[in-house]
Amino acid sequence: MALKAQSKKIDGVTVTICLTEDEGLCIEDGGKWLLMCEEHGSIVQDSNYRRLWANADEVSDWCEECRINDRVTLDA
Repeated sequence: MALKAQSKKIDGVTVTICLTEDEGLCIEDGGKWLLMCEEHGSIVQDSNYRRLWANADEVSDWCEECRINDRVTLDA
């Protein structure tokens, strides 16, 4: 089974997993796969697709803007 790019909505933002090279970035910087917050452009890379996709639901753990937005919402 070939792994492919996919997206899902998490807390109002779209999170996408795709090949790092498809985004014009370098595998040597962190891995073959790229997880991206489409709203803010934050990324995280890994060589393991399943492990990286498992982190998609925790977008505020790896996207600084989402983390800030979560704090503002919780403080309000």
